[in-house]
Amino acid sequence: MTTSEVIRIWELSGVERLHLTTDTSLIFKFAVKPFTTEADILINLAGHGIPVVAVQAWAIRGHTLGMLMEDLGVPVRTATEKDAATMAALLHATPVLGHLDTFDEEALTSLPERGLAALAALQCQGRFLKAWDISRALQRLAPCAKALAAGAERPPFGVCHGELHPTSLHLGTKGTRLLDLAKAFNGPGLLDLATWVRDPCSCPTRASEPTHPRLHPRWRPLRRGESSRRASCRPVGIGLALHLGRPLVPRPGRRRTPRPRDRRRAPASSAGRHRRRHALDVVVIHDLIDQRPYEPAGAA
Repeated sequence: MTTSEVIRIWELSGVERLHLTTDTSLIFKFAVKPFTTEADILINLAGHGIPVVAVQAWAIRGHTLGMLMEDLGVPVRTATEKDAATMAALLHATPVLGHLDTFDEEALTSLPERGLAALAALQCQGRFLKAWDISRALQRLAPCAKALAAGAERPPFGVCHGELHPTSLHLGTKGTRLLDLAKAFNGPGLLDLATWVRDPCSCPTRASEPTHPRLHPRWRPLRRGESSRRASCRPVGIGLALHLGRPLVPRPGRRRTPRPRDRRRAPASSAGRHRRRHALDVVVIHDLIDQRPYEPAGAA
């Protein structure tokens, strides 16, 4: 090796590009718990024909994973929703992997209560003391979790990425590859939809809007027998993405008459604003239970 180039480093993992004397390069990634299973996940998915980044070598020393992977180079473009849908369909068709956490109907039903218990334990340690938004969301979700989780095991149910967003897909000269699968789990494919629309890179928000997920937006599922004339054509993962594709309609509320200067743009911007009010997805609660470093805005 001649030189190394830091690509990204944070508290629990890091990625570097190693330039070798043979005029080639490899990617070195290290991670600590709970992200030490990524090499095994990548190798298993590659064996099922999923286009993931190739692992050349890996080892675990103590509580730290080290991997050497192929260098895919610079992406030729940013991933789009169509790219994400194509790759997600392949991934979700993969049979469940036994060593991954499984979010079936039973697990999803118990998730809010488990999340509240984990949050209480962290607050006893002096952490997440200002996480009122997460606590309130979980308290409101717990009574209806069973109804929301009903039918969660209908297809597509398989391996989910867990962090599906534009930087998780590499579109280069070698084709499209999936990256960063350390948080993969078995569950309904719509949970990957929730992480895609929640990510600010895939669905940008205005600077004045909060970047953390919201549980109850101004949309509700279409009721049985109700006209779909006002329904949204894009189910954006509302309510833990467990409405499973049901169309959405605006909740009743006070309507503001547009001022003359914004009257022309009101319909388009209003629709976009509602679509950007994202759900609190299941991955955030799972991170909380695992005590992973997710900190809400303003948390101590």
